[in-house]
Amino acid sequence: MKKGAVALVAFNVLASTALTAIPATVSAAESTSAQTRSTIVTPVNTLKNPGFTPNPLGFDDWIPAYNDQVITGGMSKDNSGSFIFGDGSTVKPITGGVSIWSYGAKGTLTQKVHVIKGETYRLSGNVRDAGGLLDAAADFYLKIGDSEVRKAAKDMGGAFQFDIVAPITGEVSITIGMLRGGNIGVNAATMELTNLAFKNY
Repeated sequence: MKKGAVALVAFNVLASTALTAIPATVSAAESTSAQTRSTIVTPVNTLKNPGFTPNPLGFDDWIPAYNDQVITGGMSKDNSGSFIFGDGSTVKPITGGVSIWSYGAKGTLTQKVHVIKGETYRLSGNVRDAGGLLDAAADFYLKIGDSEVRKAAKDMGGAFQFDIVAPITGEVSITIGMLRGGNIGVNAATMELTNLAFKNY
């Protein structure tokens, strides 16, 4: 493992109807000599700018990449106002998230979050294939640490959640994005991602 890397275990893919479940953990507890009293901590979204508020060169707190190559110096815009990942891939803000368009290339956004050893974390959100009848399928892309998922957005069930257990304390990268799926569609693919959250359970 590279220095500074954070390994992840128990990476379970869950649809809107859970296939498996990791028991939630109590984030804090206090005890006295007479009684044990638990303090339940309400899960808080630890992502910065989960709604993808834009700035003139991209999105605050998110690092853009095109085909896994980090974009430095910010992104430019096309005539429609969408940010350009690269040739054949753009992203634009929508209410509560982003809309990603691709004719084949992979466009992603990444940020690092702090995790604590032994704690359970859940990445959740809503994803939708927003293409038309003749458009290509949109493949949702997710990477948490070294664990990757690529899945057709139309098969995600709308709402999704991915659970991890952190084996050490440190920072882990969360990457989300999209690329064009391999189907008979002759046009580009479009996907909407909203309500993204990363919470400690």
